[in-house]
Parts: sequence; C-alpha cells; structure tokens
Amino acid sequence: KRVFRLAEVPEEFLGKCICDCWNELATHFDKLGERFAIETEAVEFADEDPEAQRKTWILALGPSTLRDGDYRFVAMLRARAHGRRRILRDSWVGDRLSAHVRLLLVRKASSAL
Repeated sequence: KRVFRLAEVPEEFLGKCICDCWNELATHFDKLGERFAIETEAVEFADEDPEAQRKTWILALGPSTLRDGDYRFVAMLRARAHGRRRILRDSWVGDRLSAHVRLLLVRKASSAL
C-alpha cells in the first residue's frame, strides 16, 4: 500500500515558479525518500482522505505531459464553492509556489530486503 504525505512547500522554494525549480524540488524530497505523486495516485489519495482537499489545494507534481508547446500541466486536487464539490483537474505549473498549497508525496519503496 502506498504511503502518502502532504508536505508544505519548503521555504527556499516559496515564490519560485514551479517550472523553474521542479528538478531542485524533486531532489529535495528524493533525499527524504519521497517522490511526487502522479495523477492516478492523487485520485487514490482523494478517495482515502476526501476532506484534505477541502482544506487546501493539493498538487501532484509527478511526471506530466506537455501541452501547447511548453505548457506543463499536473494534477491538482481542490474544492469548489465552500468545499461542497471536490475537483481533480489539470493545472498549469507556470504559477509560483505559495504557502497555501500542499504537495502530495509518496514514500519511495525501500530497497532493503
């Protein structure tokens, strides 16, 4: 079973454009034994903890596709209309990271037997 964790954006990345610091951010969490969740894992997390996305926007920054040239989209969980409706949508990652979002991480499988 996957182990999920919602992480705050590390202070050194606040205000930076996701596109510009994705690799550094991935390396930061890799050192902690975690990786970014992908879209299917975001759906799994939303089913396990439906209240989490009513509290804050959650980004799953795992591998994504390029659209319209250089625009990269990732899965984002959020709520609409005072949390009554939960949404999974693709979000362009050209925005800057803020303290208001959380990053959905997955604990990497241990290589120890």
